[in-house]
Amino acid sequence: MITLFPTPYPDELLYSTIARYHVLSGNTLYCQTAEDLFGFRRAHSSVVMPLRLGHLGRMTTSFGVTLDKLIHHTLYPYYTAFQTEVLCQEVYDVQLQNKSVSVSAKLGAVGNTDIIPRHLRFCPKCYAEDQQRCGEGYWHRMHQTP
Repeated sequence: MITLFPTPYPDELLYSTIARYHVLSGNTLYCQTAEDLFGFRRAHSSVVMPLRLGHLGRMTTSFGVTLDKLIHHTLYPYYTAFQTEVLCQEVYDVQLQNKSVSVSAKLGAVGNTDIIPRHLRFCPKCYAEDQQRCGEGYWHRMHQTP
């Protein structure tokens, strides 16, 4: 059980929210944060399409952060915008399960190194605006889209 979870900012990438949780929780190792949020010490949070969100959703609901809100802060809406309803539901279901199954390939998010950047991107102007509005900067979801 976790005792806090930050509310995601507008257009904040879930990966960024998890990083803020890591700092706020006082955890010194990422494996502690992974166990807290995903119930699995060796879980890693993908920037593109995180898995095990079902567990995370159960942990964060009491903080007003529902599963649908979590998924909205991933690149799921971007990669599923023009996919079939069946594929979208399949990807959604896999994200909820506690399996280590990659859905990124099905959505065309892997295999092309031009699509997935090697590091997170940010806009200096947005960062300054975030600092003024929220008191801190954060990784925007839309800045990570190809």
